Amino acid sequence: MVQAALVVLLVAIICEFIQYVGYSYFVTQSYKLYKLAVQRSSVLQLRQHKKEILELKTQLRQTSSQDEFAKWARIRRKLDAATAKYDKLATDLAYDKTGFEVKMSIASRVVLYGARITAIFWYRYEPMFYLPQGWFSPITFIFSYPAAPTGSVSVLFWFLICQRVVHKILVSLHLVQTSITNQQNVPEKADLEETKKIH
Repeated sequence: MVQAALVVLLVAIICEFIQYVGYSYFVTQSYKLYKLAVQRSSVLQLRQHKKEILELKTQLRQTSSQDEFAKWARIRRKLDAATAKYDKLATDLAYDKTGFEVKMSIASRVVLYGARITAIFWYRYEPMFYLPQGWFSPITFIFSYPAAPTGSVSVLFWFLICQRVVHKILVSLHLVQTSITNQQNVPEKADLEETKKIH
C-alpha cells in the first residue's frame, strides 16, 4: 500500500515538474546532451569551417582586387567553397535538430502520459490508504473511484491530489525565487537613485 502510494507520488512529481518547466525546455536540454554525445564531430567541423571563413574574409579584405587579382580570385574561390561547406553542414545540423526535437517532444509526451496511465491502471484495485471512519461518510465512494475498496483513497484520486500539491509547491517556489530576485535588485536601484541625487 505504501509502496504504491510512493510510486504514484514519484510519477506525479516527475510529470508535473516536466510540465511546469515546459516540454520545450526539456527537449532543448535533451538536444544539447544529444549534440554533445552524438554530433560532436559535426559541431567541431562547423566551428572549423566558420574559423576558416573568418580567416579567408580577413585575407580577402587585406588583398586588393585590382592590384593582386589572381591572389584575390584564389582566396575568393576558397571562401566560396568554405561557405558552401559551412552552409551545407549548418543546414544538415538544423534539419537534425528539428527532427530530434519533434521526435523527442512526441516521445516525452508519450512516456509521461504512458507513465500516468500505467500507474493508474496498475494500481487501480489497490487502496493508497484508508480514510478514518466517519470523516467523509456520505461521500467516501468518491474517494475510492474507480475500483478501490470503499473507505479508501483510490490511485486516481491520489494521483490528482499529488499532482495538485506538487504544482502548488512549484508555483510557490517560483514566487519565492522571484521575490528574492526582486529584493536583490531593489537595493541596486536605490543605490543608483542616491547616486543620481548626489550628482
